Amino acid sequence: MMDLIVTLKKELIVFFVSMLPIIELKGAIPIGLSLGLSARTSIIFSVLGSCIPCPFILYGINRVLFQLESIRPLKLRILNMKSKVLRRGKYVNRIGRIGLFLFVAIPLPGTGVWSGSLLAVLLGFRPKNVLPYIIVGNIVAGFIIATVSYGVVSIL
Repeated sequence: MMDLIVTLKKELIVFFVSMLPIIELKGAIPIGLSLGLSARTSIIFSVLGSCIPCPFILYGINRVLFQLESIRPLKLRILNMKSKVLRRGKYVNRIGRIGLFLFVAIPLPGTGVWSGSLLAVLLGFRPKNVLPYIIVGNIVAGFIIATVSYGVVSIL
């Protein structure tokens, strides 16, 4: 029973860490591997956790940003954040949903579910049309990160 609790604790750590912006599954998978979880378990819990914020961002971020922009001290920060995300995804608008998939799937700094979802909203994509592309891109990123991380963790 105690082993089950310890194992679930590790999986929940990976799950919740992967929900965090910036860290997402890029940080959660290596954490899972270093905690002794298998690559498969780390990928599953990281992908599940990092996909949780996606619908909330796609369907609700416009209202949140509108409210934050009405607060004078935050307006400039919000506008800077928007322009930064749009600069990172300038090619996505030309390629469309496949570009959004690639933006999420290629695990580079500043890419992932959070920024991909925000980019989709800023570019005016319909949430129900891009949600599958973001999720599949996240799964691909998970396999890439696990492959790289597994090699690094096994060397250490």
